[in-house]
Amino acid sequence: MKKAEDIIFEDVEHIIYRIANTLRLLEGKRILITGAAGLIPSYFLHVVYLLNKRYFSKKCELTAYIHKEIDKNNKLFYLKKEKNFNFRMVDVSKKFEIESGFDYIIHAASKASPKAYMKDPIGTIEANVRGTETILKYMLKNRAKSFMYFSSGEIYGSPPPEAIPTRENYIGLTNHLSERSCYVESKKFSETLCINYFRKYDLPVKIVRPVHIYGPGIKLDDGRVWADFIRNACEGKDITILSNGKASRGFCYISDAIVQLWSVLLSGKNGEVYNIGNDSEEITIKELAEIIAEIFHNKVKVIIEDKNLSYLKDSPQRSYANMNKTLTEFGLKNEITIRRGLKRTIEWVKLFYQS
Repeated sequence: MKKAEDIIFEDVEHIIYRIANTLRLLEGKRILITGAAGLIPSYFLHVVYLLNKRYFSKKCELTAYIHKEIDKNNKLFYLKKEKNFNFRMVDVSKKFEIESGFDYIIHAASKASPKAYMKDPIGTIEANVRGTETILKYMLKNRAKSFMYFSSGEIYGSPPPEAIPTRENYIGLTNHLSERSCYVESKKFSETLCINYFRKYDLPVKIVRPVHIYGPGIKLDDGRVWADFIRNACEGKDITILSNGKASRGFCYISDAIVQLWSVLLSGKNGEVYNIGNDSEEITIKELAEIIAEIFHNKVKVIIEDKNLSYLKDSPQRSYANMNKTLTEFGLKNEITIRRGLKRTIEWVKLFYQS
């Protein structure tokens, strides 16, 4: 009988197959990952686990900073007893100490969904800015081989038509006083910190901007639009769109994103910014809802309730990253279509939450 973790490990095996030579650089190394229980960073842990189990004679040691205790209902629970994994409760919005000796650092700790960061705007700013500064200062004395900072594609705001798909050199236009600004502006300033530490101290910094990454491992109360749609459909409820449904996105399945991210960390150029995402499919929110409804054999309906909510006013109408730089530099291509990725995500949700 298929289990939820089987879905994730199918992804992980394919990730390792695609970039096996790059991932060999991790053998015998020490990694620090902040925000390790999040949707994207959790996949890094799954990958390292499988590398240690099947491929590495000299194991990779991983320290994972988490904000809440991992219980038996968490997707990472099976890793708690792994001797090469060290889980630490750390709130990066406050003062924290980092042990020495890490070869690679991935800083992904941040509230990433509008529901979460608008509920705690000050904590969101502190985690993004203070957390990043703490790690950069640590690296002045304990230089790692590579430091990857997780920014966000939201810093682009709502680009004009001529800037879509959006390249890394586009200077975003955002409203710093909007309800969403706590997240966007603190991500921007953290990028400024990173690039200046690179320029002044030559730190091995890479900045990544994930754009609409989705996949297994999501919390159903996350608040991101695709997660809400899947939750409603799984509960047998109609999929309700709170806008006019015309906004469009370039969604990227998580295994494609993780391949890109490992490539940046291990082979990317210092002082560079890389989009992480998918530019081969752009769909509207309405089309996204309709695909999910079709996967459920249209047993649920798609309903548009354009409520003109204030927090949606600053949400971009088109959010679609140009992936030429990332894909070309590392010789990659995205392999998972939106329909296939949603099917895998829905299968995981059913197995994890409903079995």
